[in-house]
Amino acid sequence: MDIGPLYQLAGGILLFSVVIYVMLMGESNYHKDGLVGKLHTFITHSFWVFLRKAIHRILPSFIYVRLEALCSYVFFKKNPFLPLLYFSLVFGSYAVVVWEVLPLLPSPSLGSQHLYTTHLALWFVLGLFLHLCFCDPGIVTKENVEFHTNKYHYDGLIYFQRDCSTCKTVKPARSKHCAMCGHCVARFDHHCPWINNDVGAGNTHKFLLFLLSTSLLFVYGSYLCTYICIDIADDHNLFADNYPGNGGPLSYSDIFQIMAHHHAPLVFLAMLAGIMGVVVFVFGCHSLYLIGRGRTTNEIQKWETIWYLFENQALVKNCWEEMKGNWEEFKHRTDLSNKKKSEWTDKDRAYEEYFSEFVRLTKEEIVNTYNNGFFANLREALFYNSWQNPNSKFHNAKPSTIGLPSIDTTYFEQK
Repeated sequence: MDIGPLYQLAGGILLFSVVIYVMLMGESNYHKDGLVGKLHTFITHSFWVFLRKAIHRILPSFIYVRLEALCSYVFFKKNPFLPLLYFSLVFGSYAVVVWEVLPLLPSPSLGSQHLYTTHLALWFVLGLFLHLCFCDPGIVTKENVEFHTNKYHYDGLIYFQRDCSTCKTVKPARSKHCAMCGHCVARFDHHCPWINNDVGAGNTHKFLLFLLSTSLLFVYGSYLCTYICIDIADDHNLFADNYPGNGGPLSYSDIFQIMAHHHAPLVFLAMLAGIMGVVVFVFGCHSLYLIGRGRTTNEIQKWETIWYLFENQALVKNCWEEMKGNWEEFKHRTDLSNKKKSEWTDKDRAYEEYFSEFVRLTKEEIVNTYNNGFFANLREALFYNSWQNPNSKFHNAKPSTIGLPSIDTTYFEQK
């Protein structure tokens, strides 16, 4: 029995799953110093630095400069490239279903209702996608800044009351200025290049629905293609106990190879749609997990830095006025924990003496006051406009009055 192709398929799926896991979890505190963290750094940084240097050496300067400008536009500027790619993938898959699947319906495994549900599912997802591309993600303006500011308190830990130097308005807690879109967004989660728009207070609920419906659409397409393949294989007696010329039944690997040879678009789409459905579903679960913990994607790195400072005894109380926004003071302090005292320089001892004047934060004082419990956090994300913050006692309170520390804000620059 030749099971080589099945092993290759399983290996490809496993490799793809590992890459997705590394991309999603590589920056977490649990993995960042281990193998997964190193792989994440290699995929997202080291490889591209090496590739950039190699291309720079190979290509003439005038071509390299233009190529670099193109890459900068595609990856770091707001552009329609990925939305158009999404449309191409979805419509390409739709074309395969229309030409290869629907003409065979109804089949022994699939009823005639799929002639209608296929079109409804696709156009629902595409309509939602187009809406997300152009809808308001929760842009903070002078007219609504008070509304958004009253939604959340400044916790004095990762958010402080300040103005946006670009928009010239107060930055509500949990907001961020998106440099790609050019505006501040309330409860900013992330900039999604696939929809060419931000995900924030105004469209988080729609984005979650989009992830769920896209995942179901991919799985549905994989389901249709898989069962049509089974029906075709059965119609050609590939599952027969005594296949002609084989002296016995065909192995699953043989059946897979025959179908892949004669019906490549169906087999490829069944596998690709199934994998993508799982990937989008996992991303949706990750988004729900963050919501359940009272965090946004934008806040992941902020909280990890808080714990990094705490572990290196550099997270101290009431130091914002003293430090005057000098992050280098904090950075140097964290470096001291990795050096033996016998190796300290005069500058190192001066920094240690400076920090000894501050009261360091205890673990119990590092509290995410935006976490109100899973269901309350979910209501907040889904019904932001009508949602009322249960921690109203924190509203309009200065950091020193709510029992939380103040730290340097330049590292947590929100634009």
